[in-house]
Order: sequence, then C-alpha cells, then structure tokens
Amino acid sequence: MIKNRVLNYCVSLVIVALGEPVRLGFLGPLAASLGFALFFFSIPFALSPLRKAFAAASWFGTIVLIQLSWMTSIEFQGIYILFVYGGLAIGIGLFFGAFTAYVLKEEEIPLHRVLYFAALWTLFEWARLFFLCGYSWNPIGMTLATSLLGVQLASVLGVFGLSFWVMGTNLLGFNFLRGKRGHGKLWILATISPYLIGGILLLLPEKRGPSLQVALVQTGLTPSQKVLFWERKEDFISPIEQWRRIVASLKEHNRSQWDLIVLPEAAVPYLADLCFYPYEAVEELLVDAFGSGVHAHFPPLAAPYASKRGGWCVSNLFWCRALSNIYQAEMLVGLDCVDRLSQKNHNAAFFLRPGSWNLERYDKQILLPLAEYLPFAFLHKLTKKYGIFEFFSHGTQSKVMGQKVCISPSICYEETFPRVIREGRRKGAELLVNLTNDNYYPQSSLPEQHFAHARLRAVENGAPLVRACNTGVTAAVDSRGRVCARLSGGESQAATLACELKIHAHPTLYTLWGDAAILAICLFICLISTFYMFCKILTCNGLFDPAIGLNTPLQIKILQNLRRKMYKVESDKLE
Repeated sequence: MIKNRVLNYCVSLVIVALGEPVRLGFLGPLAASLGFALFFFSIPFALSPLRKAFAAASWFGTIVLIQLSWMTSIEFQGIYILFVYGGLAIGIGLFFGAFTAYVLKEEEIPLHRVLYFAALWTLFEWARLFFLCGYSWNPIGMTLATSLLGVQLASVLGVFGLSFWVMGTNLLGFNFLRGKRGHGKLWILATISPYLIGGILLLLPEKRGPSLQVALVQTGLTPSQKVLFWERKEDFISPIEQWRRIVASLKEHNRSQWDLIVLPEAAVPYLADLCFYPYEAVEELLVDAFGSGVHAHFPPLAAPYASKRGGWCVSNLFWCRALSNIYQAEMLVGLDCVDRLSQKNHNAAFFLRPGSWNLERYDKQILLPLAEYLPFAFLHKLTKKYGIFEFFSHGTQSKVMGQKVCISPSICYEETFPRVIREGRRKGAELLVNLTNDNYYPQSSLPEQHFAHARLRAVENGAPLVRACNTGVTAAVDSRGRVCARLSGGESQAATLACELKIHAHPTLYTLWGDAAILAICLFICLISTFYMFCKILTCNGLFDPAIGLNTPLQIKILQNLRRKMYKVESDKLE
C-alpha cells in the first residue's frame, strides 16, 4: 500500500511537472485530467492536516522548481535570481499545501465542493497577477494548451477558465479513484469535453482579411554583446555594427518592399532620439547597402532624428525612419526613451509609417522589479552593484496603431498577461505584435515557455500574433494558435524571418468579457458554498432546520424580542 502511494506521488509529479507545452506535451492531457488526482489519491486520509500540507507543498514546490528551471541561469542575472526562484517555489508550494489540506478534510468530495475547490484555486491563480510585477507563468490551465484542440476553450473563458476546468476534472478523477463510481462518468465527460469543444471551434468559418508581407528581425545578441559591460568589454559589438547586421539580414531576402518590419525589444543600445552616430558613417553604410539614391529616403536633419555637434550626428530613430521609407513599410521597433514632457524613462515601442514624420509610441505597462523598476527604495544599494542606476516608469494603457492593419504591440513579459493583450484587441487590433528579449536566460526553457503563452493569447482573442525577439522564438501564429512560420536556426540566430501572414481575425467570447466571466462564476460558487457551509454549521448546532428554517426555541426568542420592542413603542405613543 505504501509503495503504491509513493508510486502515485512520483508519477503524478512527473506528469504535472512535464505535462506542459515546453517539455513533454503528450503528457498534457494526462496532467489535465489525472495528474493532480493521482497526487491527492497518494495522500493517506489518516494523516494530520499539517502533514498533508507539508507533503503537498513539497510536491508542488518541486513542480515549480522544474517548470521555472530557466531561472537558474545566473550568467547575466546574478545570484539574486536564485533567491527569487526559491521564494516563488516556497510561496506557491505553501499555498498549494494549505489548499490540499483543505481539500482532503473528507475522504470523498461532493460535487458542489468540487466546484468550490476549483473556483478557489482559479481565484488564487488570478490573484497572483497583482503582486509586484505579477506572477503569470504556468497556470495549471496550460496543460490543456499542449494540444491544438484543448487550447481552443481559452477563446471562451481564457486561461483561468482552463485552470478551473483542469482542477475540477482532477477532483472528479480523485473521487473516481476513491471508489465514488457516480463521478466516473462526469470525470470522463469533463476530460473529453475541451477537445470536443475545440474541434467544433476549429471548424467554425473565419472572416478572411488581407495578407501582409512581414519581416521579423532577430538580432541574436547576448546582453554583453548588445550593451557594454566593463567586466566583459571584449564581447561588446558597437551599435553601428549592430545596425549593419540588421540591414544585412533584411537585405538577404532581396525584397524592395515589406508591409511590416518588426524589430525586438531594446533592439539596439541607447535612447531612441540620442544623436550618437556620425552622419557620414551612417550615410556610407546605407549607400553601400541600397545605392546612392538612398538619400531621398533619409529623414530631415532635425530633432528627433539628428543634431549638430561640430558635425551632424543621427539617432536610432533616424535609422528606423530611413529603413521604413526605403522598404515602404510600416515599422515597429523597441527602443528605450525619455518622455520630454514628464522626464520619465520608458521601455517603449515606436511605430513609424513610410512618408510620414509622425511617431507613435507605446510604453511597457508590466515592468520587472529590480531589472526595470524599483519596488522598494532600500533595494537601490543592491541594484547599484549590478550597474543599474535608473529605472523605467509604467505605461498606462494598450494602444492600437497602423493603417494597413490595426496592430497592438506588447513588450516581453506583458505577453503572458491576458488583460494587457485583450485591451489592445478590444480597441480594434487585428494583429497582435510582441517585441521580446529573452537573452538574460540563454540556453534555457524560457523562450519556449514564453512562446506557449503567446499562442494562448492569440487563441483567447481570435487574432494572429507575430513576435520578434533579440533572442527567443521569433515566429508568426494564426488566430487559432497554429504556427505559420518560425525562425528555424535557434534562439541565438541573427536573421530575419520573412513570412506572408493572412489576417484572419474573429471575435471571441473571451475578448467580449475577459476574465470577468470566470471570476464571476468562481465568486458565485464560493458565495453559495460558503452560505451552504454556514447553514450546515447552524444545523449541526441545532440552530437551523432545513424544513422550517430557524428552530422553534430561536424563533420564540426572536419573537419575544420583537414584541418587547413593539410594546415599548406603543407605550411611548400612549404617554
């Protein structure tokens, strides 16, 4: 018996830890239907609540450590990231431990309690989004995202709807394993339903839109190659050489025109409008690449493109404007900037249109603590040790840009937050664009994990999505989450992915109501269940009779109090 429990404990850990899109995707359906059930079944009912909680915290904490193993890459992050890594595993593990001790108070879980526990877990996963920068990685609903059929349900209730379904299905499976045969049919139905619904959704017709010729540039640089680190200065590649590589990768495709060019987050060093590059050197490089007639495509030698410091110097925006005009392409590029009105720093995405001198800007809303913003002043000493003296300010809203197709940009980690991507879609975006930089965790599972969330966002909102990464997964995904094109040379390849993307966007219920629908369902279930438990407590203490309501002794006491109050009122009137 003990051996069986240990086996169930270990097997369930492997299934849940590896049953995600990044690792062994074929285990995803097992994790979604049976992974947690096997774990609950492995815990003896006779154990004390504390021991149940400890076993569960250890089990789920280990799963978090496996799924977030990319955080052990300290080459560019430093040793502090290991404390973040361990803290996340401990914190999330402890909550799951308390949750398990609560779930396993009874040997069998009635159906209404199945719904209650699934709702409780879903509310916890949603609440994780609001601590510091938020923790959005690997909600348990991602186990359904391992298959194209299973992920389609996200277009109805989002990823947290998937989590509700997964936890509810596993609790039904636990009852079935405990011998409650009546829940067996419900468990089978809950297991296959997401895939049946997904098959139906995939058969629905899509509105056909225009096709875009898209260039997604991947620079393929490590942090020390992109930005000057004094301790690794031999790695540094000069910014003008970085631009030369970008131009060369675009030229490799022998195209005179693109509809959209996308460059990644913080595509090159320095501020967007900092006039750093000598004009003569930039002119020579662009003439060599595009011929002497390229001068006609240069922006005017004026702010924010150029300034005179003895000789003319140009900015990163000069390069972007020139390339946009040369290729007659709309262009989205990630660059750091300082807002000249507020004097605040932003991690931003700039949108440029050929032939227009107007600049549109989107500011990143979800910033990473320590790396991008300082949550607590006392941490300033720590960040100074890593050479970080200035921080970004949060953006305030999603934006929609573009004339050929309405696009909504997001930057890096924001892509894992459903509400951020949905806001852009609600504003009319037909194409979702993400600019990413995963190079601080080289040769890890982070890029694939990040990409799995990107596919889910496309399904939730019924819109195609493209990604351009400094390093990572540079790819294009359609509105059903199918990969249309992907750079095949790996996360560190420096190249441009050229693809023809058909804009087949369709409305989804998730875009209509967002997370509000599943949250309302969960809150309603929790309120009803709490009321039921309250009535049960009163019944056990002889204070409530389901047939007649409050018991007679209590009714008499209440009526006596009411009569006393009424008698006092009548007496006051007579006086």
